[in-house]
Amino acid sequence: MAGLRRWYREFRATLKPLEMEELFDLLLCRPIAFVIAKALRPLPITPDHVSLFALAWSVLVGYLYWRGDTVSIALGAAAYFFWNVLDCVDGQLARMKKLSSPIGYVLDQAVDWFSTVITFVGLSHAVVARHPGEPWWWAVGFAAMVAMDY
Repeated sequence: MAGLRRWYREFRATLKPLEMEELFDLLLCRPIAFVIAKALRPLPITPDHVSLFALAWSVLVGYLYWRGDTVSIALGAAAYFFWNVLDCVDGQLARMKKLSSPIGYVLDQAVDWFSTVITFVGLSHAVVARHPGEPWWWAVGFAAMVAMDY
């Protein structure tokens, strides 16, 4: 039981202030990200490495969505969930290793923005491909992307 309390204290120390956390991240993504960050902590992997890997991973997400078939879209959704976890890992790892920096923050924000664009381009293409002759779906996808909190 003491070990579980220690892990919980370590987990809480890796979180942003609770008023800045999103409920989905807090309840699902951050616990998974904590386990990954804890495994990465002793390795010579920096939070910036994780951010760049997340950017590369988002290309896979966009590609899977772009394909547009049912299986690819389902795989894209799973890959997007893992991207969300990776987006939590970089910050938690930074707090664990005490490597937070203004450059890391800017990199994280840039990766989030580019990943969002890549994801919505893939999703929009999939919808347009499923609805031939209705290119206005690109506008819907663009509007959805702009509506994101980034």
